[in-house]
Amino acid sequence: MWQHLRERLHIGSHFILALLLLLPVQVGATAILYALEDLPDDGSGDRVRYTYFVSERSFATGERFSILFDPALFTAIETPAPLVGADWDTLVLQPDDGLPSAGRYEGIATGEAASVVDGFEIVAILAASSTAGDQSFEIFDPSFQVVESGTTALIPEPGSGALMALGLGGLARLRCARRGAPGCRW
Repeated sequence: MWQHLRERLHIGSHFILALLLLLPVQVGATAILYALEDLPDDGSGDRVRYTYFVSERSFATGERFSILFDPALFTAIETPAPLVGADWDTLVLQPDDGLPSAGRYEGIATGEAASVVDGFEIVAILAASSTAGDQSFEIFDPSFQVVESGTTALIPEPGSGALMALGLGGLARLRCARRGAPGCRW
């Protein structure tokens, strides 16, 4: 397929390699993506709703994930904790500047092959002059050993990907036309 594309567009392997490096690929890694919504303030501070989606993983009984809330960025996680599903228990530890670790939202699997691909919501209150964004996460096995860690990521807007694809297609077309390749017409 790539050879046909190269021949058709007369582009070099360096261009294809650069294109592949731009694509977000995570093989076998757990990805925790989120959508973000600014909520009306209720006097307690700037409230935001995170809607999280955990992909590429089913959890066995006793496994858990934690999303960390840095106390420099967040003052509270609203309780009661939202449920992530019937196969989950949740635990919330509030962010506190006096503690040596971040606040956390934990989902603890209570059934085999528990999944959170359908998503769950957390409402958090931002610290003064901070902005909502990515957070660290950890995944633990039943013996509380960290088996994976990473950073949550904002779900990309569909328009951004389409705009990038259109731009890359235009560049390939321009390169093809400059070379005067047959079949490359405007």
